[in-house]
Amino acid sequence: MNSSRNFCTQVNGFLRKNLIEQKRDTCKTIWLFFFPMFLLLAMSLVQTFISHELNQGYSHILLHPKKWPALLYIPAMPDRAVETKSSRFVGLAPESCMNTGLCPVTLLLTGDNKSFGLSFAQKMFPSTISLNSSQVLHSLANMVLGSEKGYNHNFDFLDPAYFSNIPLYSIQLHQCSTNSTFVSLNGVQRELRCVRGLYLWMNSSSEVNDELFKGYHQGNLEGKINEFVAGIQCQYSIFERGEYKLATWLLEGNAQLKQ
Repeated sequence: MNSSRNFCTQVNGFLRKNLIEQKRDTCKTIWLFFFPMFLLLAMSLVQTFISHELNQGYSHILLHPKKWPALLYIPAMPDRAVETKSSRFVGLAPESCMNTGLCPVTLLLTGDNKSFGLSFAQKMFPSTISLNSSQVLHSLANMVLGSEKGYNHNFDFLDPAYFSNIPLYSIQLHQCSTNSTFVSLNGVQRELRCVRGLYLWMNSSSEVNDELFKGYHQGNLEGKINEFVAGIQCQYSIFERGEYKLATWLLEGNAQLKQ
């Protein structure tokens, strides 16, 4: 009986002691009480924010994006490849074409069969702009299109050239018979201009690399920009087996090269 009474007395004293200490340290007591509640509230807010962002992201997913024709980067007139001290191989346009504003855009070709590569290039470029008003996208898909606006990685489904003030270009094999026309793409009215295209055969992919590098102002002694529109390597041996393989070098604009 005495031992039980002593235990109750000790517990009572211990509780009184803790109460007195907590009264002396009120801020610490309040913090210990509210900290778990604050932690739960913060976790709830973070979960709500993450759920909101995910829902916003899903709402912006384009399940069926509109179809837009692919565009090459077309060098501006002063930057197009012409015959210079650094590039003197046969076929390039003379530098005097800059005075008339009629310099073509040039494509470099290489591969294991020259006749096949040249035949491929002839079929790649149309000879005229032929548009079917009822199937504009289908007509444009059969052309080689481009713009002077460089590629922007922030646009995944849409080339920014479609919503800029600069015209689109259709590369044609022969001298252009029609300078420009207007087309409506998904409700967007755009000017479509013709630009003459040249294709030059190179003996190897290393020669293509060399000429593309010389097109940059840091790649030649003149410090001149002399850009080609693209480089293509055709593999005829694979084509004979019913397959088709091309290696391409594409300019992204602003002296950037993508292979």
